Amino acid sequence: MERGLPWDVKWLQDCATLRCKQQRQPEAAVLLEEVAKRTPPHPATLNNLGTVYNMMRDHEKAQEYFLAAQQVAGHDEPDKDDLWNMGIAKKHLGHYEEALPMLLKALEGWKTEEPDDDVTIAKLHDTVGSCFDLMGRHAEAVEQFASARLLFGRSIGADSPLYGSACEGLTKALLHAGRYAEAFDRLEETFLNHAQKDAIHPTPIFELLGLALEEFVDRSGVDPLELVRLEAPMEIAVKNMVYRGLDKDGNAGVVFERMAQVLLRCSMAQGDEARQRSAARRRELARSLLGRAVPLVEETTRSGEADLSHISALITMELQVLDAQEHGISPETPISSLVPEWPEDLPGDMPGAPAEPLRLRHCFTHTGGFSNALPTVHPVSSLRPAELRRLRKRRSEAAKPPCNLKELVERESCEPHIFAPGQHFNYCGVGSRLVARMVEEVSGLTISEYMQKHICEPAGMTDTGFFIDESLAADCVSTDYHPWVLQAVADGLFGCWDRWRLRCRSIYARLCGCALIDDLKPAGTGVISPMKLWNRSSKLYHPDAGLVGTGSDFVRFLQVLTRDASEAPVLSPFVLKALASPVTEELQAPFALDSVSVERLFPVRGDRLPRQKLLRPFNSFPGQRFSLGASVICEPKKVALPPRAAGTWHWMGFASTYFFVNPKEELAACFLTQLVSHRTYPILDELVKGVHDALL
Repeated sequence: MERGLPWDVKWLQDCATLRCKQQRQPEAAVLLEEVAKRTPPHPATLNNLGTVYNMMRDHEKAQEYFLAAQQVAGHDEPDKDDLWNMGIAKKHLGHYEEALPMLLKALEGWKTEEPDDDVTIAKLHDTVGSCFDLMGRHAEAVEQFASARLLFGRSIGADSPLYGSACEGLTKALLHAGRYAEAFDRLEETFLNHAQKDAIHPTPIFELLGLALEEFVDRSGVDPLELVRLEAPMEIAVKNMVYRGLDKDGNAGVVFERMAQVLLRCSMAQGDEARQRSAARRRELARSLLGRAVPLVEETTRSGEADLSHISALITMELQVLDAQEHGISPETPISSLVPEWPEDLPGDMPGAPAEPLRLRHCFTHTGGFSNALPTVHPVSSLRPAELRRLRKRRSEAAKPPCNLKELVERESCEPHIFAPGQHFNYCGVGSRLVARMVEEVSGLTISEYMQKHICEPAGMTDTGFFIDESLAADCVSTDYHPWVLQAVADGLFGCWDRWRLRCRSIYARLCGCALIDDLKPAGTGVISPMKLWNRSSKLYHPDAGLVGTGSDFVRFLQVLTRDASEAPVLSPFVLKALASPVTEELQAPFALDSVSVERLFPVRGDRLPRQKLLRPFNSFPGQRFSLGASVICEPKKVALPPRAAGTWHWMGFASTYFFVNPKEELAACFLTQLVSHRTYPILDELVKGVHDALL
């Protein structure tokens, strides 16, 4: 600075340029303001200040400097540079209708006056493309970004950050246009550009990985196996970060965790031997990345620099998922390899041999073909021979109840199946019991202990479990029965006299106009077991209808299902994603066994149904498909729901406890009663429709 003009100004300008390239725009602005003080007004200085303030998102101030530059230059009408600068500022201010004509005119000006300047013309195509995309004109945005990518590629090469920027814009425009396959091609190219450049930075790497997970896989339904294509670019990014010393802070830890999450999503232990070897390699890389991330994230939290405890919780869950995958556990794993008492060869009334073994996926999706039918779920008139034989046996023989879940599953393993696994959807609780037994085998805990340790306690659900404290007895409510369902309840009872007595009571209640029967299950009695809820003598835990809790605990559970990513999770993102991702066909005939089509989420009392013998209303879920645990609304129009209900997943309890979760709207709701049956009133339809209609 001692040499005076022009050397001090040149030094200030060079330093400002360097600070911009280092993403240190506030410092660059201070330096350029000093240049403006030391020199007479000049268009270049004013335009540079406008550009820096645009980068700092102070677009009003940027616009002031661009106007001043135009005035100092003596332009009565803005030239192509003025139009470009002002167009950018107005675009950032959200004034797209003003910005677009300016940018298009600037582009035409450069093409006419300097047609060989590929780089500048490409930059303008890129800017026009972003304006089109923000306006919702995605097809036109795609054309502009594609032109920018082509010009950058032939002039400065695919390694240039500008080329990467055009690819990223093209990725998002294609995604918004619904052209997912092409968009993922460009995402892969964009990621590689960022991964191998000299000025690599963790933030865009993290954001692109988030785009791959959230926009492509979660929202757009792209096959998670497509994420395999990011494996090699991620390894390049890690090596580049290590080489440049960017692997030693919390930012790196967060990026490494996100990379591991991507690898986990495409590393299920399934397929042929070659695919399994590839998946194992990705799991090994994921474990290595999580190992790098743990100390970085923990130190950032411990030092007070940032609270990354939610990332630490995610890492713990992801390591558990890795352990499960390395045990060979995936939706495709045969149950016989997870539950010792389950046979490889299934007994049943199935025509021919099953095409595949019973898998974990079948248990989650009610497609296992089990013959354990309850008359309160499926009418006796619809039961197949194997189901009828089991019902008659249950009604005529007072069998000793099993002592625990293992013994219950052992008994089920000898029973026939009514169709081959995967052939149909047929609601049945046996699948839940097999999943629970698998958990017991892997964890070494009972399902009650496991749920308390890993779900109820972390979620703060202190009053939920398979048993309750006797001090809560006064807070219990009875399970009420609607008279119309008593006939079905009677069909499942042991003892002829008890069945006829309840049938007579059903007729009497209807003739007398009784609304509810409240003395069959007094307060404090379990839905399945007649024992009191605080009687801990039984060690048989029914995962399909055994939990009891409070309304406030149920709300806490909904919070777990909709928890923000910045909060410490109780359920891993993989579980939440699995619950919201349909994996079956639509739950209608012929896939849904003996189902019927109605214009609601599922049929209820009073609906006009066809008069046919083989009819199972509770298999009927129009416009819906099943995920690994819930029914997902895929076509809301079919069930007279608002479009925003698409992607909502839901389920209900036997005594009319209803809930739904809409991940896209970050919304959940429940309606809790104690009324059997859950098909008495259209409560779920009204709940889902009413809440979504109220959205602004």
